[in-house]
Amino acid sequence: MISIITIGREFGSGGREIGLKLAEQLGCSFFDKEIINEAAKRSSINRELFERFDEKALGSPLYSMVMRVSNDPVAQPLALRIQKAYAETIYELAKEPCIIIGRSADYLLRDCKNRLSFFITANQKNRIERICERHQTTAGEAEKMIVKQDKIRASYYNCMTGNVWGMAANYDFCLSSSYYGIEPTVEIMKQIIQ
Repeated sequence: MISIITIGREFGSGGREIGLKLAEQLGCSFFDKEIINEAAKRSSINRELFERFDEKALGSPLYSMVMRVSNDPVAQPLALRIQKAYAETIYELAKEPCIIIGRSADYLLRDCKNRLSFFITANQKNRIERICERHQTTAGEAEKMIVKQDKIRASYYNCMTGNVWGMAANYDFCLSSSYYGIEPTVEIMKQIIQ
């Protein structure tokens, strides 16, 4: 029986919304940004530090900047401690039925027999429309946000897993929310899971 669902997603694809709706319909827990709170609670690391490093690769410009600026010998292992705390938190959360968004959970939980991984994509037009509506911004700004966020997610995923973010072979199922729509995508996923 499948009880753990991981969802990777392109920025603006509706992956978070799909995950929330699916969790409601399946009656299971949902974790996205909530993982930050859980990891901070379970570790001795300040929540704000988790937010700064959330889904950012150790080789990212932010990480490099922190390493250059800080002479503190504790700083270098800090990013590694944050990543370890995320991983431990995800392993703990996956002991109960849940849906986990992003944070390389598909890779971390790849050996769990009761897990399915999904990647949600959408065409550029739909992504721009969704971002414009959600963030009250222009199409041009939405495009910039897409490029930036997808680059951050890809860098994090690629660095943490050694795999390529968004490549179909790395997930059990890849679905386009543009092709199906949000509600039908939720229904398809529910049918696959059950």
